[in-house]
Amino acid sequence: MDRVPTDKSKSEAQPLLPDPIRDGNSAPSIFDNEWLNTEQAASYLALSVGALRNLTSNGQVPYYKLGNRNRFLKSELKDLLLRNKRGGSHGL
Repeated sequence: MDRVPTDKSKSEAQPLLPDPIRDGNSAPSIFDNEWLNTEQAASYLALSVGALRNLTSNGQVPYYKLGNRNRFLKSELKDLLLRNKRGGSHGL
């Protein structure tokens, strides 16, 4: 039988993605954020459910599918609100 030489560098290779548990960091990820259903997201944005559905179908509000249901990341909705600031800084 032929023996295949082992390459120690392969077994000691670093993982491609950081491991927050191993590294001691708790980097925020999409899994750490609060998820909202359609009714909760509409309430958070002060919209009707129908208006939110129109905005999602037009591609103006980001959402994720879970089966046949939409789910929204609260942090993305907050960023959306802050990104769409209008008006000037009158009086400041």
